[in-house]
Amino acid sequence: MRGVKIAGLAVLAVLVVLLLALWAVLGTQAGSRWALGRVPGLSVENFHGRLGGQWRADHLLWAQDGSRVELDAPTFDWSPACLLRMTLCINRLDVEQVRLDVAPSTEESSGPIHLPDLKLPVSIQLGDIRVGSLLFNGSEQLKGLQLAAHWTAAGMQIDAVHLQRDGLVLDLNGLLQPSGDWPLTASGNLSLPYAPGGAPWTVALKVEGLLGPGLREPISFEVRKGEILGLFGLVGAGRTELFRLLSGLERASAGSLELCGEALQLRSPRDAIAAGVLLCPEDRKKEGIIPLSSVAENINISARGAHSSFGWLLRDGWEKGNADQQIKAMKVKTPTAAQKIMYLSGGNQQKAILGRWLSMPMKVLLLDEPTRGIDIGAKARDLPDYP
Repeated sequence: MRGVKIAGLAVLAVLVVLLLALWAVLGTQAGSRWALGRVPGLSVENFHGRLGGQWRADHLLWAQDGSRVELDAPTFDWSPACLLRMTLCINRLDVEQVRLDVAPSTEESSGPIHLPDLKLPVSIQLGDIRVGSLLFNGSEQLKGLQLAAHWTAAGMQIDAVHLQRDGLVLDLNGLLQPSGDWPLTASGNLSLPYAPGGAPWTVALKVEGLLGPGLREPISFEVRKGEILGLFGLVGAGRTELFRLLSGLERASAGSLELCGEALQLRSPRDAIAAGVLLCPEDRKKEGIIPLSSVAENINISARGAHSSFGWLLRDGWEKGNADQQIKAMKVKTPTAAQKIMYLSGGNQQKAILGRWLSMPMKVLLLDEPTRGIDIGAKARDLPDYP
């Protein structure tokens, strides 16, 4: 019995000595500097504090095998006492700039990166996390990152995250599950940069819960003035069906539309054109051009009502002037404006249709497969000319 007590006391004494040694290393500034000096490839400038609590430095650099990690003005504060309840408590992490430089791989990529399932032995609690900017291989990836989160049985619960990139500001919260494909469920707000001149962006078109022929699920989105929104998907995804609803070719069975802040009701293409919502259809030969009519007729047909006398008497001056102006602006290759449009190439037919809509007051332009049927050479030559 006495031997067991002596052995127990010996083990306790060893643990006390280890804790004291650990505290001497991590709990003091001198010990912390000594420990940092033993890390291969690591250099720290003007270190203050202790690793077992709060510390800061002017610059930290770790380099090995062609890869580098640099931190400017890092400040770190954590609570070792939290480990007693199996929690890693990071109270504060503040870094002015993080630069990551990764050596290029000599192996060919074998596909997407597969993340492993992560099961931590301790919980994580994040307090005030701020990263001024993050550069990866010399390219800025984000700036102004602020994060608050904690670890739960389901994964990383993101209480709040704020980040910026290229003038975009994102604020969100959600749950990151560290298993499978690491799914992220999040909600938040995305703020666009200010428009030229410093004015806030205004919403030009708002689609809320729109449903109609060919759409399997309600669609909602917003397009701001001056913004280009691209829609893509597999054949049958519903892009053309959506454009037919937005242009009045089909009637919606549910949902609402707003144009520049006002409710928009579309019962026919005439309503859409009158409102300034214009469509360049996917099938230009069937739904876009009038094959047996001239290039000038195809350009002027939709706008002439606003430029005719008494609503029906054509004005030859405007007819010729507008056709010539759009042919020149869009660089439509045609012998004359009187040439039948059916004899033009697909790219020139498309540019003539664009010229038609540019002749009118326009708020939203819908382009459904604008390069369909146009050869590669024409795309490279003509697309940069599109407004």
